[in-house]
Amino acid sequence: MGADKDPHIGNTNSNIINSGFAVQSEDTTYFIKPMPGGEDGNIYKTTGQQGIEDAVMVSDMSAISLSVSGDYIYFINNIKDDSGEVSHSALMRVKSDGSGTQLVYKNESAPRICLYYIYGERIYYSVVYSVGEQGSDSHIFSMKLDGSDVRTLARQSGFFVMLAVENKRIYFYDRDNYNIFRMRLSGSGKKQIGSLNDIETNPEIFNVTYHDGDLYYFCTLLNNAKGEFENRFYRYNIETMELQRLQSDILSFNISDGWIYYGKFNRQNEFDGAHGLYKARLDDPDTEMLVNNSYPHITSQIINKAGDMLYILQSSDNYALLFYSVSTDGKTFETIYKESHGGSVAIG
Repeated sequence: MGADKDPHIGNTNSNIINSGFAVQSEDTTYFIKPMPGGEDGNIYKTTGQQGIEDAVMVSDMSAISLSVSGDYIYFINNIKDDSGEVSHSALMRVKSDGSGTQLVYKNESAPRICLYYIYGERIYYSVVYSVGEQGSDSHIFSMKLDGSDVRTLARQSGFFVMLAVENKRIYFYDRDNYNIFRMRLSGSGKKQIGSLNDIETNPEIFNVTYHDGDLYYFCTLLNNAKGEFENRFYRYNIETMELQRLQSDILSFNISDGWIYYGKFNRQNEFDGAHGLYKARLDDPDTEMLVNNSYPHITSQIINKAGDMLYILQSSDNYALLFYSVSTDGKTFETIYKESHGGSVAIG
């Protein structure tokens, strides 16, 4: 008898940690087309070989963080107060044909749902409560796919971030101290399994992503030899605690199907801030290949992957917000949305 296969997951770990604005389900891709001024937007879908121009709206609700289970698309709806700040979040679901929108979970006493993971027949999610001058109080819960049978799995002081639900275990880390933990799906057996807090003079760490027993992340450090800051990209093996530096000048990354897709500054042309979108094999990071370099002057970027397409959300000197898709071989490129710094909007 072979090892048990993991139950259905709603989206990849790497997409989830990168705002989850794209997800693949069989031959259908669901993605979020941003609304003016932010990452939240409306849900659209394409099927088969359809291009962006054939995309069909699934929901006009403000959405972020997509996952799929059965015939339902799950998403977070951030609810804002009169000042425009997010007061709390609701986890929603809608059928793939756009019908049957339902509230799954809402907690008005917490500012927002941090992350959620669909694993089999349950949803695992984290919520951080503010406790005034004492800081934060983090909770990890689980519930059925319809929002019933809510169970508290863990509660701790501090800011804890979920990394993955995999191999019948929940992985999470302490964002204050960068200690890595694992526990069973029931919440029992919690133990620390690693730490990132001794790495390179305790820099701030970004986009910690769990993949197949390794943690990937980047951090900003001062390069004393060059007298400038640079983003360094690392892989940390949980079992051996071995740390490997993979790249420098990383802006963003996504891991899928044995490949790393990442945005990278071109230091040979610093004057115009030239930027490239690259890919490399996980087992050989030196196999770097350019996917696309259409947009220079990038100031921020998030990458999602669905099927054979990368979905890129970024800002730059030229655009306040730009959302485009590019195939993993770089041959197909489509602009989905762009917003100028002046506020005028053009939809691709």
